[in-house]
Parts: sequence; C-alpha cells; structure tokens
Amino acid sequence: MSMVGANRAHERPANVRTPKVLRLWMTCPWSETVSDYDREHLYLFSLLLDGETEGASRETMARIVFGIDPGRQPKRAALVVRSHLRRAHWLMRNGYPWLNW
Repeated sequence: MSMVGANRAHERPANVRTPKVLRLWMTCPWSETVSDYDREHLYLFSLLLDGETEGASRETMARIVFGIDPGRQPKRAALVVRSHLRRAHWLMRNGYPWLNW
C-alpha cells in the first residue's frame, strides 16, 4: 500500500480502505505492556509505520489511516497521528514479546 501517491491527490488510493476503528482515542493509551487497545489496533499501527517508511506526511496518514480531514481538524489530526505513531514505535521496539502471533 502506498500512501505517498495519495499525498498530492488528497484522497485515498483506490486500493486502500480506512479500517473500521471501534475505539479510537485522541491520544493512544500508554502502558509498559501490550494492551487490548494495542491488539485491537495493530493494523492501524502497521499502516502508520508503513506510511512513515514510504515518506507519507502526517496529514496523509491522518486522512488515510484514521479518516480524519487534516484541513478541517488539524489539531486532532496531528494529535491522533503523533500519539499513535509513538505507540507504534514502542510496539515495534518493545511490545513484540507480548504479542501472541
């Protein structure tokens, strides 16, 4: 999935659907172990990490991953992406032993 192409078009690529988010928090809940929230949102975390690797802007990630329009809600978009990206990095570095693949 490439988010970079959507950066200029301001829309989702045709092959990317916004995942259904049941309980999206403005700031990602934090703990020193993997939480139920982490397990429920692993797909979102992986999309964020992929987008970052591809060089997607945070605005693009907000739009594609979370379905937030950064033009209308810039503070919310920035907060949600920053918080969840921080947790995604923690999971990648520290959380994997607690995940039951």
